[in-house]
Amino acid sequence: MICAAVFETDERVRDLLREWTVEYLIRENRELNLLWFTQEVTEQKLEKYAKRISFALISLDRDAGRRAGELLYRLNPECRIAYYRWEPCALEPLLPTRPAAFFLRKDDRGKEELQKILDRILEELSGAEDIFFYEGRKGMYCIPLSHIRYLQSDLKYVEIHTASGEGLRLFSRLSPLEPQLDGRFVRIHKSYIVNSRYVETLDKGAHLVRLSGGETLPISDAWYGRALERLRELKAQNN
Repeated sequence: MICAAVFETDERVRDLLREWTVEYLIRENRELNLLWFTQEVTEQKLEKYAKRISFALISLDRDAGRRAGELLYRLNPECRIAYYRWEPCALEPLLPTRPAAFFLRKDDRGKEELQKILDRILEELSGAEDIFFYEGRKGMYCIPLSHIRYLQSDLKYVEIHTASGEGLRLFSRLSPLEPQLDGRFVRIHKSYIVNSRYVETLDKGAHLVRLSGGETLPISDAWYGRALERLRELKAQNN
């Protein structure tokens, strides 16, 4: 289930947002795991939840909202953030957090705008071919496939390395996760699967795959031929 968060300290506004959201979910027959942050959040508290949150609704009626958005974006750059406010405000200071939407909540138009935003974002997140889902002991994680650089296994755990530089460690083997990946991902080693969009070169002599940014990964003799063929196919498709 997709996890979303609402950052709102005003109880009256929370009740209103809850009413609008539940109305939408019932009408559209959708499910959503909602987290409610009712007080100003600290980094220590948000760190426990940030990786689980796929999108967030954040109030700008208090300065704490902007700080929450900046903190959430730093902890989870893949999270889609929608800001809202009672009155219009300058949006330029929000741009570093790459907001997905902004709306005013002052009347029924606010309800319509919120429900449009929910519809758009949930539609984006529900596309299985675009999102990697994993539910473990600490909750569910939703990561856009385009943000995954590679997956690395050490038998009992899999480390997912993302474009933001963040790593996510899952209690799993690599093979059960592989069906969730799409055709852009290429196995290069029994312990590595790489996103082809980040591959720059293959060095057969050195047994290395070089990624954009200079990072290198091992490629085994057993997988070199298949990996090279698959990368050629992907290149031909993109030309």
